[in-house]
Amino acid sequence: MRELNENDWKKISKQVEEIWQFKNCVGAIDGKHVYMFTPPKSGSSYYCYKHRFSTVMMCVADATRRIIMEDVGSMGRFSDGGIFADSIFGIRLRENTLNLPQPQPLYQNGEPIPFVFIGDEALSLMPYLMRPYPRDNLNIEKRTYNYRLSRARRIVEATFGVLSRKWYIYRKEFECKIETVEKVIKATCVLHNFLIDKMPGFLDNNESGLATTMFNDTNVENLLLDDNMDAYQVREKFCSYFNNEGAVPWQDTRIPMSLQRNT
Repeated sequence: MRELNENDWKKISKQVEEIWQFKNCVGAIDGKHVYMFTPPKSGSSYYCYKHRFSTVMMCVADATRRIIMEDVGSMGRFSDGGIFADSIFGIRLRENTLNLPQPQPLYQNGEPIPFVFIGDEALSLMPYLMRPYPRDNLNIEKRTYNYRLSRARRIVEATFGVLSRKWYIYRKEFECKIETVEKVIKATCVLHNFLIDKMPGFLDNNESGLATTMFNDTNVENLLLDDNMDAYQVREKFCSYFNNEGAVPWQDTRIPMSLQRNT
């Protein structure tokens, strides 16, 4: 994937805001297991929690389901969070060397907030990576934030859905060397983006399921090494925004009425 510059990130952020109503978001991150037959001389290195052999594909998708970053080839026994933390992308995110734009306010006269990626519970909270609040004892504001984040995360889930439906090879276990598996996965990512750009109708609204694929969710294991007060404060700013200036009319209908009555 090509290196993105500041203008590229701003364009992605604008699309996420327009389509998914999540400001200052530059992509959604997720990881999936890709199953394969036992790699030779690998022992249990690729044996995952699903009791099958797999390699992990991590990717970042934009609002139009293009893959803007990918990391392929990690052993299936490792957690989603650990793989991300050790990836080139994860390292560059921590070091803030991805050419992201300078922080901008979420609303007029607001405090500048970093541009962020969004992920699920498997990833660590970072100033440039937002994840949901823990699910225990959530008030209405935090539940609203979690809903808005999970809604925007559908872009990467839908991206995996397109890959699994368009490329038959993902519907069965790979029967080749791990090096070949990595090359095939990377090739499908490049072709995926090419066809989105060149073939009208390549995507449609029904391309979000993973029912017949060899993809599977990565194991949720929180890694809190990167958590810090700055990251918590950024999440609180987004939470406040989604419940005030950035609220949308339909979000309250997604929150259980019993919770609303108790807050």
